[in-house]
Amino acid sequence: MLEQLLAEIKSGTTTSPITLAERLNTTPRMIESMLDTLESMGYLKSINNECQDISCGSCPVAGMCSSPNRKQPKIRVLA
Repeated sequence: MLEQLLAEIKSGTTTSPITLAERLNTTPRMIESMLDTLESMGYLKSINNECQDISCGSCPVAGMCSSPNRKQPKIRVLA
């Protein structure tokens, strides 16, 4: 199922764990777990708490990150 998830991510048609769960006939919680696994295997990387600029400046994911100043879900990109 990890290969199916990675194929869905590479297709670029969704970024939502809920939609991915529906497509793969599983739960969003399982998708999050599989995303963590893919990240630990080096297929994905997180954009997370590295930003120190609370104004977000010219960040390409401004307002969507999971920095301490935001209450957003983790963003992962293909590594």
